Amino acid sequence: MHRNRTWQIDPEELRTQRNRILPIEGGDGSTLSLDFTTGVLDPRLTFTRLGNATFIGADGLVKTATTNTARFDYDPTSIGTPRGLLIESSATNICTYSGDMTQSGAGHWTTRTNLDTSAWTGFTAPDGTSTAVKLIPNTTNGLHNIQSVSGSLTLVAYTASAFVKADGRTVVGLAIGGSQAWQNFVLTGNGSLGSASTSPAPNSTITPIGSTGWYRVTMTWTSTLSASGVQLFVTLPQTSSTSPFSSYAGDGTQNGVQAWGYQLELGSGASSYIPSGASQGSRGADNCVTAIANLTGFNANQGTIYEAWRDNTASDTTVLQEWAFAFGLTGANGVGIFVANSASGTFGLSGGISNTGDAGPAGTYVIGGLNKAAIAINVAGTSLKLSANGSAVATGTNIGGYNTAQTFSLGQRNNNTRYLNGWIRQFKYWPYLLPDAQLQSLTT
Repeated sequence: MHRNRTWQIDPEELRTQRNRILPIEGGDGSTLSLDFTTGVLDPRLTFTRLGNATFIGADGLVKTATTNTARFDYDPTSIGTPRGLLIESSATNICTYSGDMTQSGAGHWTTRTNLDTSAWTGFTAPDGTSTAVKLIPNTTNGLHNIQSVSGSLTLVAYTASAFVKADGRTVVGLAIGGSQAWQNFVLTGNGSLGSASTSPAPNSTITPIGSTGWYRVTMTWTSTLSASGVQLFVTLPQTSSTSPFSSYAGDGTQNGVQAWGYQLELGSGASSYIPSGASQGSRGADNCVTAIANLTGFNANQGTIYEAWRDNTASDTTVLQEWAFAFGLTGANGVGIFVANSASGTFGLSGGISNTGDAGPAGTYVIGGLNKAAIAINVAGTSLKLSANGSAVATGTNIGGYNTAQTFSLGQRNNNTRYLNGWIRQFKYWPYLLPDAQLQSLTT
């Protein structure tokens, strides 16, 4: 006689059985485990970019990556510390001859106001070349600056940036003509901000670059001017608290500030340096993708994704979406993790395909800092769960065609319209659902 028995399947045993079939790549059950701090691109990923692009190397110097070469970027201050795979959208440097301020042709560095140029060339720039110049105020009682006339402004956000180094003087400034923004910077220690314009008021940063005394200074403001032939200044104010447009007489010595790599671009943060010549410079978008068929053990019915990344924005309330990753159809939207700002200009983390997100916002997004997020997708249950930066799990139903996904994109949306503009550090994939507690633990 046979008795009826009720069989119960232990979830841990089920997971063990799965792992006997699927390769355990990450040692934690994940079948895809990518660490982008190693400086090596996994052969399953395809990387493309039109044209060259720069990044910070392990030695703290500005390096150039050629067409279709991934950029593994390093912290400019903590030399040798990897930041991960740099993914940026396309951008244009409006300033011409960004790395050669000796060019004084029409539309370039046309004016050198009260500067001693008797011995101002041949200084070592942050990229190791002898292309930096030294701006030295002469003894004339007046303004002291160098000026370029480049491009046009409209009523949107812009960011000006330059590499500068103290060489007898420790104060330098950036300024935009047409009664636009200006900002003074102090080139000592870790660098600090001096006085700035109040209308419009800029959002500015200063970051040490490498170990040779260089800094990258940035100034973001929303233009109140719509005009062509805009004046771009690198200024030598008398002190950190005086206007760059105040007159004074230099001390008659060779004390000055070295400068190189001026950049003016659209957006509310400085992207990687874009060299320019007689015409404006440009950088193509970074695209890192693979076919779903290349992902070991991909499960079209359910899966869990984890990613850690940093964006490259100190303060950004204008970008509508920055994507960490996406699964979807080729050339179309899909399910993924992205950052979307609310009407108030604050950020939340969301998972889904709509502009406002489906699961979320969850957690507090760290602008310019490290963020971690994980989503679990259950197609049969039309369920999407998200935890971000240790938050309680948020739920949603917008799985966005995950079960018919053709491509996987890192740091961008599948239709190449939204990019991370930052660094991807780690990515993991499990072909099954992780429980809520583990989602939260991964992102803490």
